Amino acid sequence: MAMQTMKEISQEIINERSESARSYYRRAVRPIYGATVKGIPEHIGSAILIRLNESHFLATAAHVLDHNKNTSLYLGGDEFILLEFESLSTASPGGNRDNDHVDFAIAQIDDAIVSSLPEAMFITKD
Repeated sequence: MAMQTMKEISQEIINERSESARSYYRRAVRPIYGATVKGIPEHIGSAILIRLNESHFLATAAHVLDHNKNTSLYLGGDEFILLEFESLSTASPGGNRDNDHVDFAIAQIDDAIVSSLPEAMFITKD
């Protein structure tokens, strides 16, 4: 067995735990798509699925939801799910999202969306 430095041991542990977290939470992360003028899906960003108490939420960057001004938004998965909801987003200072250093949005999603995501995992407060 070769000797390892503390830096090498630490990096191994970080890599193992990062991979474990990715494997565990992967099903809670979903892509968000828009549609081009030809109707072709275009990846815009991603979202995290969250469950708090008995409610389900989608969290993403506010600039991702800004695209809803130009296209319908769809949640990716086994099929595209049209996203229709009211959301809370951080404000873009002076109308410029580049100045929004928080860039966060969250929306409660209804049971129809939740039921169309049978393989999804929702992150809980636990």
